Amino acid sequence: MIPYTTGDVFDFGDFKIEVLHARHALNNLKRPSGREDSFNNVFAKPGGGPKYDSAQEELLGNMGTMFNSNFLLTLSNNFRIGFFAGNPGLTAPEDRNLWKTLHPDMIFAHRAKFTTDYANAMADVLEITGARIMAPLHMEDAYSGKYDPAEYVANVNKACADRGIGGRMVFLERAAWYEFSSVITKI
Repeated sequence: MIPYTTGDVFDFGDFKIEVLHARHALNNLKRPSGREDSFNNVFAKPGGGPKYDSAQEELLGNMGTMFNSNFLLTLSNNFRIGFFAGNPGLTAPEDRNLWKTLHPDMIFAHRAKFTTDYANAMADVLEITGARIMAPLHMEDAYSGKYDPAEYVANVNKACADRGIGGRMVFLERAAWYEFSSVITKI
């Protein structure tokens, strides 16, 4: 395991990983469980020193955390893939500015709720980042039977079309491999 923190860049030759600041929700340093969290996964105990919820967390706590990290992968062909797990719709100004500058070709983005308003928020992500492809993260509801992921994707893509946004959302099924490519064919 390699320790990492915001701002680190790991170059593996065929691809590069950049670690970016993230948070689970706006104005909130809490995990979904409700436990407060700092940006490096360690919150001070009363009286000083780090606080961990378990021995495992203590062991891994100083090695970095995926919980408060976003990532940008740049492949050897300069195809850039963003992983944004923060607030749906990139509503925080610092997130908007960062991702607009990073301009990934594809982005995996924290899925907003299955509603029309949130379909527009997901279209915002494509507009802000300029990404050509977006795949939603956090899609366990799609497998609950309560929502139709195809309808959700169609609503996001309709919002993109209505607003003249070139990117589109795709729903990637679990346990399946996908190939992405750009092809030019002379007609």
